[in-house]
Amino acid sequence: MTGGGSADAGGQEALFDAAPVDDSGAETQDRFSWQHHCIAADAIRMLVGGGVVRIVCEVHQDYVIEDGAGFVLVSCKHREASRGPFTLSELCLEGGVAQLFARWQELGDVRLKLVTNAGLVAGKGESAELVAACAAIAGGASIDEDETRRRAREAFACALLAAGRRKQFTGIPVTPKPKKRSDPVEIPEGFIAKVEAFMRVFTLKPEMPPRQMIHTIHVHTVMQPALIEVGLAHLDATEAYDSLLATIADRNRMDGLSGRYQYWFWGDQLEGQRGTQAALVLARTISADDVQRACSATRTKHSGVLLRALESDHTKLEAKLLAGRVGPVRRREAERLREAWLAFRLERRSGLPGDSDEQYDLETRILGIAGDAESAAITAAGDVWGDLLFSELKERLRAASEGLAVGVSAELLLGAAFELTSRCHIWFSEEFDVNAALADVQQVGAQ
Repeated sequence: MTGGGSADAGGQEALFDAAPVDDSGAETQDRFSWQHHCIAADAIRMLVGGGVVRIVCEVHQDYVIEDGAGFVLVSCKHREASRGPFTLSELCLEGGVAQLFARWQELGDVRLKLVTNAGLVAGKGESAELVAACAAIAGGASIDEDETRRRAREAFACALLAAGRRKQFTGIPVTPKPKKRSDPVEIPEGFIAKVEAFMRVFTLKPEMPPRQMIHTIHVHTVMQPALIEVGLAHLDATEAYDSLLATIADRNRMDGLSGRYQYWFWGDQLEGQRGTQAALVLARTISADDVQRACSATRTKHSGVLLRALESDHTKLEAKLLAGRVGPVRRREAERLREAWLAFRLERRSGLPGDSDEQYDLETRILGIAGDAESAAITAAGDVWGDLLFSELKERLRAASEGLAVGVSAELLLGAAFELTSRCHIWFSEEFDVNAALADVQQVGAQ
């Protein structure tokens, strides 16, 4: 990894031996809740074994990721949609890339990442071209052999120098402003090499969800899949995510000794390091154990374990089960499981794009399992096979429940099958005219 400055990177703790330039970020955390969501996305990677060792909040940058390759300094920049995408010059100054360049110069062997909800401006010598060039050379591509990457490097150097004329940054020399826009920018000797070295360790993640949507999107697309992957599908994803956010907010507080003073005082977890700087780092650290605890502290997901009722008309379901000669106890079980499924669907409906697609996909998979179960039941039982189909569905859906749906128990899957039965997609006998049969029953009852 190419470093940029004079910091001693000999030890894993060398980065945190250095005092941060300022600590103003921790004082204004209430105004940066979007940043907490950015931290949450990286913290969840610790839950699924994504290579993250720990995260340290509000030391050197908005947060620092430690992984197997070292440290990544992360800056978070939210931008209102009305401002539009970042130009290259805006990216350097307002987007904080010049400040990241300065921290890299001061700290040495670190990587840098900018996370933003804003887009990037396309075009020659613009921000999108720079980010593409950084990704290419980080993967081993040569700059000098490609005109686009050379242009991106030079435009970036000029943009950093322009930022340095407006504000002082470590490692960015102050140069005279060109008298005309058309005049070439005077780039100091050796600066292009520094810029290229920075590009090799800099990444940018644009178009993160905006502050109005990031909570909902992260719950459904980051936390929920992670819980499934690690076998915690029974936990409520929203509660787990909110619990993790609370931990992150706690780690971003101003008082570095609050809550963890005893560890600093006794030195048990500091491996010989003492002092307020070590205590500050410890107090601002999020570990894999912290993420596990935050998730495990949530209550069990209602949808996965606790079955709840949603009153509904089971007349058509009852008619189909009766035709298949399913006994009265099993019919009541079917009705209750269908009610639980309907209650789950009502609670689960998120309004996110793709929610209806998810339901369609799940129902299609259940129909495939029901078809196989029906075939087995007919083969084994002959003319009256409804009760055997009930048993087959139970067994097959239980076997499929772990991989079939996100956070859905076998009982709820069976309830979904009974909802499909009520809608005439699954039968427990040969098909018949349900409405006519029900009309006959009502007519007999009226006589």
